[in-house]
Amino acid sequence: MASSSSRSKNASSPVLSTRRKMEVLGLVLMVVGLLLSLAFLTYQPADDAVARSAPLVEALLNPSDYPPVENALGLLGAELARALVPGFIGYSILLYSLGLMVWGYAIFREWLLRPLLYSSGLVVLSAFVVAALIGWFAHTFEADLTRWAGAVGMGVAGWMQGVFGPPGSFILLMLVVAVMLLLVIDHDIQKSVDRVIDALKHIETTVQSWVDAWKERRARTKETRRNRKEAQRKEQEARRKQQATQTEPEESSPTHAQDESLPQETTQARSASDEAETTASSASTPSPSSSQAKANDKEGEASSPPEKAPPTGEESADDTPPSANQDPRPVTIQVSEDAGDGRPLRRNDLFREQLQDREDTSPDEADEAPTEELDIEELADEFDEALRESSDDADETRSLDDDSKEAIRSSPAAQREAPNEEGPSGDTASSSPEAPPEEPPPPSSPSSDAPPVPDPSDTPAPAEEAPSAAPQAPSPEDEEDPDEEAPSETDGVELTVKEQIEEEKADEIERPAETPEEVEYESPPLDLLEEPTDDDPTLDREELEQNKRIILDKLDTYNIKIDDISAVVGPTVTRYELTPAAGVKVSRITSLEDDLAMALAAPSVRMIAPIPGKSAVGVEIPNSNRELVRLREVLGTAKFRDTDMTLPMPMGKTIEGEVFLADLTKMPHLLIAGATGSGKSVGLNSLITGLIYACHPMNLRFVVIDPKKIELQQYTALETQFVAQPEDIDQTVITDIEEASGVLKSVEKEMEERYDLLSEASVRGIDGYNETFKAGELSPEDGHRHMPYVVVVVDELADLMMAVGDDIEGPISRLAQMARAVGIHLVLATQRPSVDVITGVIKANFPSRIAYEVASMADSRTILDQGGAEGLVGNGDLLYLSGSDLRRLQGPFVSVEEVEEVVDFVSEQPGVTPYTLPSLTDAGHGPDETLGVTDTDENFEEAARITVRRQQGSVSLLQRKLAVGYTRAARIVDQLEEAGIVGPHNGTKAREVLVDDEEELDRLLEGEDA
Repeated sequence: MASSSSRSKNASSPVLSTRRKMEVLGLVLMVVGLLLSLAFLTYQPADDAVARSAPLVEALLNPSDYPPVENALGLLGAELARALVPGFIGYSILLYSLGLMVWGYAIFREWLLRPLLYSSGLVVLSAFVVAALIGWFAHTFEADLTRWAGAVGMGVAGWMQGVFGPPGSFILLMLVVAVMLLLVIDHDIQKSVDRVIDALKHIETTVQSWVDAWKERRARTKETRRNRKEAQRKEQEARRKQQATQTEPEESSPTHAQDESLPQETTQARSASDEAETTASSASTPSPSSSQAKANDKEGEASSPPEKAPPTGEESADDTPPSANQDPRPVTIQVSEDAGDGRPLRRNDLFREQLQDREDTSPDEADEAPTEELDIEELADEFDEALRESSDDADETRSLDDDSKEAIRSSPAAQREAPNEEGPSGDTASSSPEAPPEEPPPPSSPSSDAPPVPDPSDTPAPAEEAPSAAPQAPSPEDEEDPDEEAPSETDGVELTVKEQIEEEKADEIERPAETPEEVEYESPPLDLLEEPTDDDPTLDREELEQNKRIILDKLDTYNIKIDDISAVVGPTVTRYELTPAAGVKVSRITSLEDDLAMALAAPSVRMIAPIPGKSAVGVEIPNSNRELVRLREVLGTAKFRDTDMTLPMPMGKTIEGEVFLADLTKMPHLLIAGATGSGKSVGLNSLITGLIYACHPMNLRFVVIDPKKIELQQYTALETQFVAQPEDIDQTVITDIEEASGVLKSVEKEMEERYDLLSEASVRGIDGYNETFKAGELSPEDGHRHMPYVVVVVDELADLMMAVGDDIEGPISRLAQMARAVGIHLVLATQRPSVDVITGVIKANFPSRIAYEVASMADSRTILDQGGAEGLVGNGDLLYLSGSDLRRLQGPFVSVEEVEEVVDFVSEQPGVTPYTLPSLTDAGHGPDETLGVTDTDENFEEAARITVRRQQGSVSLLQRKLAVGYTRAARIVDQLEEAGIVGPHNGTKAREVLVDDEEELDRLLEGEDA
């Protein structure tokens, strides 16, 4: 028998499988498209004459009789190219050959071909539009573009120009191109345009900032040069006045004058850094020996200038002999310790080569020296460049010195000293010509010819910069800064608004289904679901800023400092992420939850301390304008279409705007609870509808139990598509409580049978069993079959628990513990989250739970084992707990009309057979019948033995022996009377026992069993 069936099976099986045929077809289409593309690309007008002169059939049979062609595909390619390139739509025909290659690749890879239909239609229309556009340019500019536009493109363009004129036809063509682009690009084109505009604005702002910075630098440079020139002019005037006051040189030994000045200069250069305080105190009083020293220097130079020695080391500046018309004073600048070796650095040391030629000048040639000194700006630039090259930190040090000098300029001592100083930057300083009589200076005191090195913190500013020191003084704005710090502590924290996650949209969500046989079924389209009315809700920036100020002010009241704050605007709530300052305890912030709710006038405030994965505290505040998340927003995404989940359930959107999906096979059971009106029934409809969109009827079946009789009645029409039911139940949606208990026992029996099949197949799960069955390793004759997933949906668990609690809790607990491996999953919903409904046995086997808005924290702890659900705002706002991970989501909304349209679309499709569960009788559920008595008590047999043994048919006796109540004991006595074991009621006396002994009772019971 088995051999004959196998022979018939082999005889009926095809040589090539369907998959192999599709692969061959795909390869053929790709090669044909490639050859056509080569023929079109290598088209040459010279081949047209050969192609026209050679009939196609004769050319194919005798190709050697005709001259060769340049086309890569030979005579056949030349004929096809001549007919389709210049004779049709030009080189736009390449879009068709490329499209043929794409179709071949899709067939080869077994992709879904329906999404290609839309894009292929757009490609066909785009080829004609491109050809017509090229033809328009050919007619307008009188160019020969026939091979590019083709006869059709040239004809359409000529007709349009004749009817609408060149401008009108071009506008119409551009309109068609724009429409094609809108059809090709996704629905977010408006956001793309906004991004481009924002990018252009950013570029404009950046360029404008560069231009403003360049103008500011240019203005500063001009101002600096102007100040330098003014300082040089004043310095020259001062020197002329000094030269005028010096009449005739005193007759004294030049050697004595030189010997007197050189030690002073050397001593001053070496001890400049150690005598900063002496310099600052003596700066206001000119040196008493300045006039005499100058006179001696000038007399010595006029008489016999000393020989020049090469400058070496620190004495290079001291060895320079002064002249009559040249200022012998070395220009000294204090450089920071980071630049060089820390000693005073003088201009003469750096530019000795430039000043060396002036030392040999005669007194007659020295008249031109002041003219050469006007080029001090160039020397200053070179000096600054040398400083920058010597140290990378010179600029920073110079800025610090300037700040200290500006502070000194404003002092009274600097203002008194200003008339006695000269030089643009405080580099040089000379004593006044009207100095007091000469007094012998101390040996270490600096002379007027070599002023002491100024210290950045003590040296006063030069006279020319003294008037500009007034604006540098502390302004009223600077004085008000300490007073402004107190109110700006909270305003100084900037609010950062994080962008929402944009999900990629999908128009088709057909998912591949692994079925044992080909069944004609079409997944419901997304058009049956309503689109959201507002794709891009506006962001109320004022509301965010106001809430930010209230939060920070309230926390600042309790001396809680916040370093950073950001906002994540979700569809229902906005989460403010607070980063507390160092040393602030998180418990101090969480204890202010009620205070923040009162300050914000919000219905509820939920705190997350801390946010998982972040060093911040979350404060969730309900939005004044909530966003309605529709089911199409969740299902119509690439994430839902491309997910590899077996049973993907659309849970909703996160606060960040991300679509959140959960796999029911990984949960593996789901408990839903929430108060009336919180969105529990809508959420249940969304989950069921999402599974209908995601799965094939051969792979998924529902067992729907609705004690309220109105919530899930719209799924009645899915009897042969998505619903599983016992054979002795005629209801698709179970509404009777007694039948609901029997159906759960039937599902329990189905679980046991599936475990037996898995044991015979030596597999561990439903996926491995279905793969083995599809591979043909399991024979249907042995009872093996394809197993779909079974999802048991109970809308109101509380009604079942109150009516038949013991009969319901047992099957539910057993299914929750064992049914995962065989593909049976439970989804239980209740609106009364109390411990007598959600018992400990049920909670222990439901690690995944959904909590909608509840009335108290006790109810939240009953569902989630923690608080939080009492702070939800209803209308689909939920908390999803998976293990230890708690997420706040906005559940999707689906109307009853949408569900009915989806159910009607699915129910109208034929070809799907119903799935039958074990009968209630086989499952052990049904009326018990003993000795002709139907629906006997479970203690009936024991009560009969007690009655026969005592020969007393008394209700009180059964109450004592069986430990039952009076009502149940009286019902058992009535059943014993109906079975003929005791007699009728006899007033106050006990009933008569009609069976003499237990042996006779055993014969009655055994005869009944037989």
